[in-house]
Amino acid sequence: MPKSKVTKERNYTAGERAVAIIGVLAGKTLADINAQLRKDRKKDGGSERPLNEESYKMLVRKYAPVIDAAADARWAKAWEHITAPKALSDLGAE
Repeated sequence: MPKSKVTKERNYTAGERAVAIIGVLAGKTLADINAQLRKDRKKDGGSERPLNEESYKMLVRKYAPVIDAAADARWAKAWEHITAPKALSDLGAE
């Protein structure tokens, strides 16, 4: 996997980036996002790559306002689906 020139760590995967930005848009804390990233790495056996505080702040300051959906309930639903997917038969039960 390619290494970042600045941090010497591997780049985030597309899935890790998705978890991070959807977490921010859903109003999740850095701890919540990193807990999910750890859970995913344990599942797939990959190397851990936690989101650092500066990256989290950048997502909050720069990405969230551009997407302009930080308070939108759909992002909270997306987070719920990412972290605890439901069976298709349960999706209409809400």
